[in-house]
Amino acid sequence: SVSQAIAFNNRLHGVNFVLSQDQFQGQWSIMVNGTTYSSSTASILSDLQNGVYQYEVIAPEGYVVTPSSGSFAVLDGNVTIPLDVKDQTYKITFVGKGLESGTQWQVKFGNETVHSTQSEITFEFPVGNYSYYVPDVNTYTTDQSNGYVIISDQNMTISIEFQPPANYVESGLA
Repeated sequence: SVSQAIAFNNRLHGVNFVLSQDQFQGQWSIMVNGTTYSSSTASILSDLQNGVYQYEVIAPEGYVVTPSSGSFAVLDGNVTIPLDVKDQTYKITFVGKGLESGTQWQVKFGNETVHSTQSEITFEFPVGNYSYYVPDVNTYTTDQSNGYVIISDQNMTISIEFQPPANYVESGLA
């Protein structure tokens, strides 16, 4: 009978998950093959043996992390997995009503201004307090030209009613 010794490498190697933004505040976690590792800093370091692993990110509140899941291999060396973190954003949609089809209008929301000939103008912003401004369009006026929005944790729709001039007569009606 012949016997042969087989050496297994049980050495541990550093696996470092690193967020791209280190100014976030809050707790975040990584689940690797069912084991959860947590941190309140921009990186999570764990020691793992050679192998292939699955991970899932549990993002800090108010943030989105990509990729949010994936796999990686540890092969006799340390591994760094970069993760991109961004503020969670919400859609704020302004709906212009009362304008003739194809009329250009605009909304200034926060520090962005968007012009459109469509009935909806949409922005994406993180949680916060914002002001908006909707100027009159030609001779159409609105009494909702200024306002404030508090974005907390959901998308929002704001209707803007435009009124035609007092001497306006609709055409094409029988």
